[in-house]
Amino acid sequence: MKTLIKNAFIVDGSGGDGFNGELLFEDGKIISAAPAIPCEPDESIDAGGRVVCPGFVDMHRHCDAAVFRTGFGELELAQGITSIVMGNCGITLVPCHADARGIFYSAINVCVGTVDIDPPVSTFGEYMQRLEALALALNIGVFSGTGTTRSFIKGPASTPFTGDEMAQVQRLLAGALEIGALGLSMGIMYAPEYHGTTAELAQMVAPLRGTGKPLAIHIRGEGNSMVRSIKEVLEIGRLADVSVHVSHFKAAGSNNWQKAVPEAITLIEKARKSQDVTVDFYPYDCSSSHILSLVPHSFMGNDGSAAIASLSTAEGLARFRAALETDHDGWDNYTKMLGWERIVISSAKSHPEYAGKTVAELAHSGDPVEFAARLILEENGKVAIIVRSMCQDDIDMIAQLPYASVISDSLYADNGMPHPRLYGSFPKIIREYVNERRILSLEEAVKKMTSMPCARMNLKTKGLLQPGYDADIIIFDKNEFRDNATFENPIQMASGLYRSIIGGKTVYAEQSVVSRNCGKLLR
Repeated sequence: MKTLIKNAFIVDGSGGDGFNGELLFEDGKIISAAPAIPCEPDESIDAGGRVVCPGFVDMHRHCDAAVFRTGFGELELAQGITSIVMGNCGITLVPCHADARGIFYSAINVCVGTVDIDPPVSTFGEYMQRLEALALALNIGVFSGTGTTRSFIKGPASTPFTGDEMAQVQRLLAGALEIGALGLSMGIMYAPEYHGTTAELAQMVAPLRGTGKPLAIHIRGEGNSMVRSIKEVLEIGRLADVSVHVSHFKAAGSNNWQKAVPEAITLIEKARKSQDVTVDFYPYDCSSSHILSLVPHSFMGNDGSAAIASLSTAEGLARFRAALETDHDGWDNYTKMLGWERIVISSAKSHPEYAGKTVAELAHSGDPVEFAARLILEENGKVAIIVRSMCQDDIDMIAQLPYASVISDSLYADNGMPHPRLYGSFPKIIREYVNERRILSLEEAVKKMTSMPCARMNLKTKGLLQPGYDADIIIFDKNEFRDNATFENPIQMASGLYRSIIGGKTVYAEQSVVSRNCGKLLR
C-alpha cells in the first residue's frame, strides 16, 4: 500500500536543509521525498506543516530486562524513539551461570531493574531468541558486554586472564557478534572490568577487528582522570585496531569544567586522523549510577559482599572513611571531588522517603560518611543515585561536535525517582537545544538522533528519509513537542508527538500507542 505524507516540512536526517514537501512510502520502504510527488496513493497523511523526519535512534538505554515487561515502549515511543540499542557499559544479562544468576541479577538491579524472564536465559543466543519471539513495540538492537562476559569466566577476580581464560572470553564475544550483536560494550569504571589493563582490554575485543562494528566504552574515569581515561580508550582502539565510541562523553567536577573536555577533544580529533572515533552525550548536567560506584576499589576488593558486611563494624567503617578521604590513582573519588551535597538518592527500597534528597541533607548535621555506610549496609549496596557533576558549557561544546550523537543512558531500576532522561532526552534536544538556546539547528539535531547513530552501528537501512530506507518516521510540531520530566518530578511522559511510524505502520498517535508488534530485532 502506497502512503503519501503531504504538507510536511521534510528533515531527512542527513543534516541538509529541510524543505516543504511530501514523502511517499510503500511496503515499509521509502520511495521518495521531494517538494512534490505526483502519484495516486492508497492512503494520505496530512502533516499539517509539521516536521517529518526519521524516527529517533537511542543507542544507549539499559532496558535489557525492561523490554520483557508489559507496556514496554510507551515512554520511548512518546519521545519519537523508534529504535533502541541495549547492553551498554559492559553490562548485559548474559552470559550467566544458572547457579550465580540470582546474585548477578541482584548486583545489576540498580541499572536494569528486576530481571524476570521465564524461563531464564543463560547465553547470548538464548537471549536473542527470546527477543526474536517478543512482540516488540519498537526496534531493538543489542551490544554484547565485556564486563558480564569477564565475570562469567573469572567472577570478581582481579588477577590477569590466563591464556585459556582469554580464549574463552574471545570465543564468547565472537559468537555474540556472529549471531547479531551490533558491537561490544565495555564499562572500565565498574567491577570487574576495572581490574583489566589497557593491553588486556584491547586483547579481549580482538573479535571486533574487521567487522566494522564499534566498541562502545564507558571510560575508566570521568572526573580528575578523564583525560587520562580518554587516552586509554584511544590506545585500546589502536592496539585492537577497532572502531571506538566513547559513551556519555563528559567531565565531572567543577575543577575539571571547561578544562578537561577541550583537552580531551584535542586528543580525540588528533586520533581521528588515523582512527575511527566517535562520541555521544545526553542533554543533562547530572549523571545517574549506583552508590557503590562512589566506593573506592581499594575498599571493595574482590568480595563486595564481605566489604559491605564489614560496614557493621567500627573497623570496617574506619576503613571506609579512610578510603573515601583518599585520592586514588586512576580512579575518581566523587565524594571528595564533588561533596555529599551533590549526591542525590533516587532509590532506596527500604526508604522511599529518601528519593530526591542529597546524602548531606539526609545526614542532617551528622556525618554523611557514616550515613552513607549505614545506607549501603542496610540496602546491601542497592541504592540508585543522581550526581550533580557536570557543566552546561561543556555539554554544549560536546553537542556541537560533528561526531557527537545523542543518547539517553536511561536506567530502568525499580525506582520512584528516576533520572528525567528516561522520559525526556530526545524531545529535550528539540525544545531546549534547538528552540530555546539554539545550540543546534533542527537539521543538526535530527542528524545526531538518526543517521549518525545508525551509521555508527552499521544500520544501513535506517536513519534517513531516502529511497530504499526503512519507513521509520515521526511527525511533530517543532514548537509543541517537548519533554516534561524534571529532576523534581521525573515520571512525566513527553508530549506533542503527532505520529510515529515503524516499518510503514503507525504505532503511536494521539498521545498513545496504537500498535505493539511492528518492531524488529536489529542484527
